[in-house]
Amino acid sequence: MATTIDEYLATLPLERADILGQVRQTLKAALPEASERISWQMPTFWQGRNIIHFAGFVKHWSLFPGPAVVAEFTTRLDAAGIAHDKGTIRFPWDAPLDNALVADVARAAAAERKKS
Repeated sequence: MATTIDEYLATLPLERADILGQVRQTLKAALPEASERISWQMPTFWQGRNIIHFAGFVKHWSLFPGPAVVAEFTTRLDAAGIAHDKGTIRFPWDAPLDNALVADVARAAAAERKKS
């Protein structure tokens, strides 16, 4: 079981590790004050509490920003054809990485955590 994000990424096929490495860099840039950790067996950005998780699966990779953030982005996600439900956003591995969307979701998740 991975104890760091580097270890987590090392368990993935190279192409998928590269994609999630780009996601990680986007999250780092969007959440400069957050630290990285593994939580719920997933890479996580944390700042006093979990802000956002991301993880790779067989057919997709996902962001886990929480239900309120997914609800906030529903129109944008639907317009882009990106699958989502409750607190999860699922991106196909072969889709171009939308760094702006990932960063916007991360910042919204950080703002949401500050409210609660």
